Amino acid sequence: FPVTIDRQVRYWEVIVGPWLFRFLSTVFDRWFMIKKCCSDHANLQTRTISRPLGLPAARSTAEFVQESLTDRWNDYLAGLICEQQGIPVLGVACPEISTSRAEKKTAPSLERRFKNLLYRLFFFLSKKDKVCLVSSYLPFFKAAQVQASIFQLPKLMNFNWLTLPENRDPRPNNSGHLFGGNDEFCRFVDSIFWSQLPRIFVEDFQVSRDLLLRSGKQGRPKIIFTSEAHCFNDNFKIWAAEKITQGAKLIIGQHGGFYGIAKWGSDEDREISAADVYLTWGWQSDKKKTVAIGCFPFKKKSSRSNPQGNLCLVQNAVYRYAYIGASLPQTTDNWLRYFKEQIKFCNRLL
Repeated sequence: FPVTIDRQVRYWEVIVGPWLFRFLSTVFDRWFMIKKCCSDHANLQTRTISRPLGLPAARSTAEFVQESLTDRWNDYLAGLICEQQGIPVLGVACPEISTSRAEKKTAPSLERRFKNLLYRLFFFLSKKDKVCLVSSYLPFFKAAQVQASIFQLPKLMNFNWLTLPENRDPRPNNSGHLFGGNDEFCRFVDSIFWSQLPRIFVEDFQVSRDLLLRSGKQGRPKIIFTSEAHCFNDNFKIWAAEKITQGAKLIIGQHGGFYGIAKWGSDEDREISAADVYLTWGWQSDKKKTVAIGCFPFKKKSSRSNPQGNLCLVQNAVYRYAYIGASLPQTTDNWLRYFKEQIKFCNRLL
């Protein structure tokens, strides 16, 4: 690593935790399904696109999430799992016809440049704030009212103005082992972890951290509140983790609809663990950190439903690949079962 920073476990839990949970959930799903296929069928073989150098690590948590939902990344991962399970893998040469969504290079629009400049200004002006609101889910005027009530200049903090370098060559997986013992899944994670750890946590960490701490000479906020930035905004997470070490309290507002309802969810447990206080939409867990305050006054979004109708049935859409560790419908097969249950429900209404 280019730099070694000695911090408490919570510091890294805030910064790396969201990526690590998503990474482990995604890899375990692919690994488990292929292993089950091996136990159910004999003499398997497969073909994958030949990529002798592997794939470049994502630049950030958000980019990794996008990559993990692409055919390219899943094809590469499946090939590695098959090799571990002893399945013959035939590498097929195939040109990259199109780049993934995470790799597409688009010049920022004039509007985006203006917003980034404005957000950077707000970041500078927030240096004396004792309460920092970042991606709070509150409409601007509600957020302004909160800030005005504590005698702060109304503003919106945002960390998207700090851009990361483009992806580079694949990184070798030779930085040591995470797990001991002979557990098969842990050994597989060991074999790919360092090559897939996003660059923001390795090569680009020191530069990003120094820039965030220098810009605006940020002071010492007492409270940091967010409902979204703690998930995928690595710039915010680095900044927040530094402020937590200086005594700031991290308050997280619920941002997911199935939190507190699903039988289990890895993101829910992780977020409560990372927060000092966790605000929910009305449910209370056995953990003392949760505070039930009801649903937040979200920013208004246009509705496509018929306002004259008698019933609005809100459905759930999922990606083709499982992407999160939680008890909710995932992948094509699970979603089809879920959809059939919705049809049954509608038929009962007739």
